[in-house]
Amino acid sequence: MRPSLRRTVFTVALAFMASACTEGADPLAPTTTESEGLISSLWTGLVGPMDVVERTVPLADTLTASARIGRAGGVIEIPEAGLRFEVPRGALRRPTTITVTAPAGDLVGYEFAPHGLQFRRPARIVQSIQGTELENTRFRLLRRARGAYFTGTLLPVINPLEIFDLDLLPGLGGGDVSFDVDHFSGYVIAMN
Repeated sequence: MRPSLRRTVFTVALAFMASACTEGADPLAPTTTESEGLISSLWTGLVGPMDVVERTVPLADTLTASARIGRAGGVIEIPEAGLRFEVPRGALRRPTTITVTAPAGDLVGYEFAPHGLQFRRPARIVQSIQGTELENTRFRLLRRARGAYFTGTLLPVINPLEIFDLDLLPGLGGGDVSFDVDHFSGYVIAMN
């Protein structure tokens, strides 16, 4: 599909999603609408299946971290998985316990809870590429990587509902990649 057509379809999809939003909605309530299903289908059709990035050493156990985060913002980290989750000041209306789970195995993916939580300002997922197949790769391969939102079971190949360009944050050990999110569900680092 031509880039200009893809942008047009994406713009129309965003307009449908914006029209589905309501003022004053409870930020903890999942929001699923008929138009959201249509948008997800359109977006998935544009992107197609994506391969979830793998860890070079699988996580032996499922790892979970939680924190109660309020209006001042906060950070949750799972160092063994290379994850840092940053909530900025003013992103939440009221204190909320946020839980991040990194499933055992070799896939770079996470479940965030409470499901359906929406942020007033985008939160940021930062993933170390050290210990993943992206470490020490050529820039061309790294450019194919994206953040992706998915639902259901974490599998080696997912059908993303939304994708996000990654920001490359160079540093020791191969650097980090990051992307912003405005709601919760499952997120992965994947390539198409």
